[in-house]
Amino acid sequence: MVTVKVYNTSENKNPEYAHGDDAGFDLRSSEAITISPRNTAFVDTGLHLDIPRGYEGQIRLRSSYAKAGIVISNSPGTIDAGYKGPIKVAIRNCDPYNSFQLKLGERFAQMVINELPKVTLAPVSKEEFFKGETSRNSEGFGSTGNF
Repeated sequence: MVTVKVYNTSENKNPEYAHGDDAGFDLRSSEAITISPRNTAFVDTGLHLDIPRGYEGQIRLRSSYAKAGIVISNSPGTIDAGYKGPIKVAIRNCDPYNSFQLKLGERFAQMVINELPKVTLAPVSKEEFFKGETSRNSEGFGSTGNF
C-alpha cells in the first residue's frame, strides 16, 4: 500500500474512495463554475498531493458527465510525483449551445494512483528497429478493420 499525503485548501471533505473496490478516489470542485458552450475551464479541486516517486496520479472524468458532452481536455490528466501545486482539471464543454454548471463541492472527477515501471529508452538504428516484423508494423488508426 502506498501513502499519498493530501493538503486540502478547500471547504470540501478530503478525497475518499466511495467503495472499497473503486480504482479512483473522488475529486470535488472547490468552486462553482459555469462553462460556456465549446469552452474549457480549469476547475480547482483545492487539493495538493504528495505523490511518492515511482507513482503517478491519473485524473479521469466521472462517467456520468459524458452524457452531458463534458470531457477532460487532456484525458487522462497526469500528475507527476514531485508536483505539489494545486490540482486543477481541464474540463471542456463540447455542447455547441448550452452552458454547463458545476456546483461547489460537486464530485466531477476521480484520480487513480498508478505505480510506474522503470523504463530504459534504448536508441537504435532504423535497420535494427525494423529488423523484426510484427503483424501490424506501422499500421494504426483503424487499420484493424473499423474504418
